[in-house]
Amino acid sequence: MPHELAVFLGVKRSQADAILIALDSAGLCNMRLLIFHTCSEAHIGSIDFGVGFPSLPWKCSECDQIIEDYAEMSFDLMALVPEPVEFI
Repeated sequence: MPHELAVFLGVKRSQADAILIALDSAGLCNMRLLIFHTCSEAHIGSIDFGVGFPSLPWKCSECDQIIEDYAEMSFDLMALVPEPVEFI
């Protein structure tokens, strides 16, 4: 998760996001956009980062509500790293 990388490297969250996006562009990780809905504290879905935001209307997998406004959603990034990445 970007906030963990930011703490580990001692950088701002936005800088950690940029690092992970660069790693994704280089094929060293797979970035996912985590999707949250107001009904749950856990993410309710994820899509490839490069796809962009989900199309509305969108059905919540947790409460089955049809979401028609991004204001009901929040997002975070997650990096799936198939091999360890060393920061020097």
